Amino acid sequence: MIAKRYKFVKLQRDYNEAAGGKRIDGYYAFQTGKLFSKDKDAIILEIQDLTSNYNVATVFVVDVFLVDSDPSLGSIIRLDNSSILLIYLDTQVIDVKDSPLQKLETHSWNLSDLKNEEPIKNIFYWNSTNGEWSQNTK
Repeated sequence: MIAKRYKFVKLQRDYNEAAGGKRIDGYYAFQTGKLFSKDKDAIILEIQDLTSNYNVATVFVVDVFLVDSDPSLGSIIRLDNSSILLIYLDTQVIDVKDSPLQKLETHSWNLSDLKNEEPIKNIFYWNSTNGEWSQNTK
């Protein structure tokens, strides 16, 4: 399985609904990955916060699906860290051995030790049993 990743491009527009009406200016990366189902791709949008000196990003993960008998698509934002900017740039979709689903790898700060500049690697995966994200931290 190969996740599709598109290079960072300039973004200057209002991202009203997902960002709570805030204007987001920056560079963004667009990826897809099999995070929720082996049969369809989720959309991962990572937007650099140009006001930060620490290369933080806002990450949105969108689950897109067909709506019953309606031929149109529906969507749910399943991850939105816009209110807590603690994720570094370079979110990645990673493969999982012996699993049709992929996981999301992010890096963040250790809030209990802010002087430590070594980022924490976070692996997020969708737990379909309880309908929530689960996390492994390394």
